[in-house]
Amino acid sequence: MKITRRGVLISGAAVGGGLVLGAFLVDGDVRDEAQEGHADGGDFFLHTWIRIAPDGTVIVLVPHSEMGQGIHTALSMMLAEEMDADWETVRAEQAPAHAVFANAALARGFLMPGDVPAIFSDMIDFATLKTAQLLNLQVTGGSSSVRFTGRFAMRQAGAAARWMLTKAASKRWGVPQGEIEVAHSVVSHPGSGQQLGFGELAEEAAALDPPRTLAMKPASQHSIVGRSKPRFDIPDKVEGKPVYGIDAEPDNLHYAAVEHIPVFGGSVVSFDATKALAIDGVDKVVEVEGGVAVIADKYWTAQKALRSLDVEWDDGGHSEVSSQDILARQAQGLTTGYFVLYRESG
Repeated sequence: MKITRRGVLISGAAVGGGLVLGAFLVDGDVRDEAQEGHADGGDFFLHTWIRIAPDGTVIVLVPHSEMGQGIHTALSMMLAEEMDADWETVRAEQAPAHAVFANAALARGFLMPGDVPAIFSDMIDFATLKTAQLLNLQVTGGSSSVRFTGRFAMRQAGAAARWMLTKAASKRWGVPQGEIEVAHSVVSHPGSGQQLGFGELAEEAAALDPPRTLAMKPASQHSIVGRSKPRFDIPDKVEGKPVYGIDAEPDNLHYAAVEHIPVFGGSVVSFDATKALAIDGVDKVVEVEGGVAVIADKYWTAQKALRSLDVEWDDGGHSEVSSQDILARQAQGLTTGYFVLYRESG
C-alpha cells in the first residue's frame, strides 16, 4: 500500500499528533496536489508558489490580481531574492483559481500580523490554510499583497526552495550542505568546482521537505528587492494582448451604455431614440432609474448610439448648486438645523 502524506496526516491526528498537521499539510500535501494537477511537462513544484522548468526558468504563481499596481513583479522579486534566482529567468503567472492555491498568507496577516512563537507555527499554518480554503481566499485589496503575501508566503517560499536545491546538490555530490553556494540560479560547490542549474536539480529538490524555520536575508544582502526592475505586465499591455473582463464575448452577450442624469435630484423628461435605433447592432433604448440606456450587440456600438441620443432633462432645481452652496448648507445645519450632539469638549 502506498504511504502518502495525507495518510500520515490522518494517522497522526488519530494518535494525537495535532501539531504536525501544519508541517505535513502546508509543505507536503498541498505541494503534491499542485504538482499532480498543475505542473506542465517536466516542471516541478518546489512550493505552492514556485514551479521550476527544465531550462531553469522560475515560474512564480501569484495569488493576487494584477490591476496596475505591479504586484506580479513585486511578489516575484521578493521570492527570487530569497531564492537567489537569476532575475532574467523569473516569470510570473496568475495562480489558478483552485483551492490548492488558497492564500493562507492573507488569513495569517489579517488574523495574526505579528510573529508567533515557533511552538505554535504549525498549528497556525494549518488553521490559516484551512480558513483560506474554506473562504476560497484569493483576493486583492487592503494593501495586503506585499505586507502579507510577500512576507508570509513569497519570502518563505523562496528561502525554502533555496534550501531544497542546496540539499539536493549536497546529497548528489556527497558534500556538506553548508559548503554549497547559490547565485543567479546556479548551485555550486567551490571546493570541488561542481555546479548545476536550478532546472537540473528541480526534480530531486521537489522530493524534499524544508525545515519549518528558515532565516531570511538581511536587507544589506538584497540584490533584487529595492532595485528598479521592468514590470512583467507592461509589454503585453502596450501591445494590447491582455484579455480583460470587458473583452469576454459569450454567446448572445449584449452591452448596455447609460447616459446618467447630470445632477442629483433630476429626472428624464423625454428622449428621441430615432438616430440611435438606426445604427446597426442597436437593439433598444430604454429609460432606467437615473438615466437612459442603449442596448446593443457590441460595447462600442452602444457607446456610439448613446452619443446620438437627444435627451431632455429636468434638473429638479439643482443645476445651479455648487460646492460652496453645499458647504454653506452644512455650516448652517450645524448651528440651526436638527442634529445629534455626540460629544462636546473644550
